[in-house]
Amino acid sequence: MVKKTLMENICVTTLNTPNHAKVVANHLEVEYVEKPKIGDYDLIYLISCNFLSSPQTFDFLIRHWKAGSKILIHWIGSDILELQQMPSEQRQFVLSMITQPGFLHVAEFLPTNNELKDLGINTVNYFPMPPKYLPDLMSFPEKFTIGIYMYGREQFYHWGLMKEVMKICPKYNFIVYGKHPRYTYEKIELPNVEYRDQVDMMDLLPEVVAHLRFTVHDGLPLGPLEYIMAGRYVVTNVPEVKHTTFLPIQGNAIEVPREAKEVKRCLDYIKGNYFDKNKLNEHASIYWREELRVKKFKQRIFSYITYDPQTYWDKRASEWIKSHEADNYLAAQYPVLDFIKDFDIKSIIELGCGQGRWAKIFNKYDYTGIDISEKLIKYCKEQYSDKKFIIDKVEDFESKKKYDLVFTHTLLENIPVKTYKKTIPKIKELSDRFLFLEAVKGDCFGVAYMFRQNYEENFNIRYFEEINKHLAMMYIEKDLKEKPKLSVVIANYNREKFLKECLEGLKQQTFKDYELIIVDDCSTDNSREIINEHANEDKRIRRIYLNENVGVGRARNIGNKFAQSDIIVVQDSDDISLKDRLKTINEYFKKDIDIFYSAYILKDIETKKKKRIKAVSYNFDELKKHQKIGHPTMAYKKKCWDECLYPEEKADVDYGLLLKFGEKKYKFDWSDKELVIYHRHKDQISTKNFNKQQKLAKDKQKKYDKK
Repeated sequence: MVKKTLMENICVTTLNTPNHAKVVANHLEVEYVEKPKIGDYDLIYLISCNFLSSPQTFDFLIRHWKAGSKILIHWIGSDILELQQMPSEQRQFVLSMITQPGFLHVAEFLPTNNELKDLGINTVNYFPMPPKYLPDLMSFPEKFTIGIYMYGREQFYHWGLMKEVMKICPKYNFIVYGKHPRYTYEKIELPNVEYRDQVDMMDLLPEVVAHLRFTVHDGLPLGPLEYIMAGRYVVTNVPEVKHTTFLPIQGNAIEVPREAKEVKRCLDYIKGNYFDKNKLNEHASIYWREELRVKKFKQRIFSYITYDPQTYWDKRASEWIKSHEADNYLAAQYPVLDFIKDFDIKSIIELGCGQGRWAKIFNKYDYTGIDISEKLIKYCKEQYSDKKFIIDKVEDFESKKKYDLVFTHTLLENIPVKTYKKTIPKIKELSDRFLFLEAVKGDCFGVAYMFRQNYEENFNIRYFEEINKHLAMMYIEKDLKEKPKLSVVIANYNREKFLKECLEGLKQQTFKDYELIIVDDCSTDNSREIINEHANEDKRIRRIYLNENVGVGRARNIGNKFAQSDIIVVQDSDDISLKDRLKTINEYFKKDIDIFYSAYILKDIETKKKKRIKAVSYNFDELKKHQKIGHPTMAYKKKCWDECLYPEEKADVDYGLLLKFGEKKYKFDWSDKELVIYHRHKDQISTKNFNKQQKLAKDKQKKYDKK
């Protein structure tokens, strides 16, 4: 079983089913938190996510995920129904987010598990959730009474069918219970029907013999299971719930009179064969009491979502020692030594040294290794007697010595969120320079011991290079005393013809308090050499090298994440910023604005002709029809981008972001002064994808017309 310290970093929350969420929190012995603070938890256990259609609540979920928390979604029936009924475009967007590494999924039983897989969520586990009570067998009441759960929405709970059943069964008593804070339903007044609001199941169960559960869709059938454990009988349209009477009444358009007679037939059978003979549903009770044991549920969940670091890494130690030589070879292939060869470095401390693979590679340096595993440290001391090794947790390590470089290789990705927060200042105390080899993307985050960390928010990353599909090399320097006023972001792909002139234009700016972030989208030309040459001369330049071409939208999103300023300036790698551009932008943002754009000079590369393009007045209705704002002239607040993000299609990226800005009703302002030379040429994205952009623009206009 996991240690208590790890359990404290998990919370259960919900936005619409607090009773269920509190039950789960109690079963797992973790906190129930109504509104968890961003970054406070390693894992957010979310009961029900049918708020996904709401941008605000969906944003809540994504922000926790971006902060590094794992998100476990516990799906209930209405969630799945909502997802199925969403417009295709919206559903695909939601699915693209919640199937990212770091999202975990739990369903209640096999049918909902299969439905989620049909929707494209393939990593679903299904664990029946114990209800609040696991009642013992109870003797029958004197009267044949049926319980009906009715939580407000008539159509969802087939209230029309239930009313008909109560009408045609005048000799049977019914207790209808449940009350929704927002929804109401039309009650039918009959002498054999009693209505109650919220009830305690332990008070209700002794009064009933059977339960009717008929919903449009169900994924959290707790009520029926409480009845069964008490020895009662259940008639339901929820499939594959063992030891219930199943009637295949599905969909909204049901034949009420006919189906009501089928329900009555089942109730008559229960009365005649079980109630009249005082025969409790004992076999079913035994089955479900065992299946729903709280200890069993707790073990299933925690084996899925957590691990004990000390135990886990000690267990892995033997495997690592066996693979030492192979790991040494693989580590030597990474471009680490080549990167640091010109640095003035004498001492290196490696955090999470494992079996010492880097001790050999860093042989010429004064090397110290730290690891949590006693077995690994013992092995390292035997292999490298001239090096220093220490058993300790990084977050607890104290050192009077300052090292020339702190190095990590797949350490920080294994540190839970709360511990990571504590670890950051400890790491920064050790040096002014850092080199991390850490996982930043891919399906590796789907396991319990891997965590997505926000390195760009916590460290002053000067160089970022993707090494493979998971790993990135990050060179980091000590934090800036003051963050820059502006962050200029370039997404570059094969623009060596224009890149030098672009970078020179920024170098000549009259306003100097800015950083320049260049994202190279896996260029195959000489772009990288040009970027490195300028970065060696200008310490304001931060480099990001991607190992696959992801497109301009995603490349811009990656670059913007690294921005240390509150204001992001767009710069295309084939355009030129005139010398007063950044000065003008800085002055405009002293006003209360969110988005800025300007006039520009359009230059045709082939004909050499130039044309002045005015800055049109901002009008969202006009923007929905045509894009007349020059995206390469834009600047915007980082918080605005963070709430919208660039679309990650290969075309229409700029226009897509502008429309999102317009929908949010941000404050636009503009300058009539030309601040950018915009190059038109045959290789640019806007030229190559003109027809596609036009189609996408028309599609978006149709969407707005429908609204």
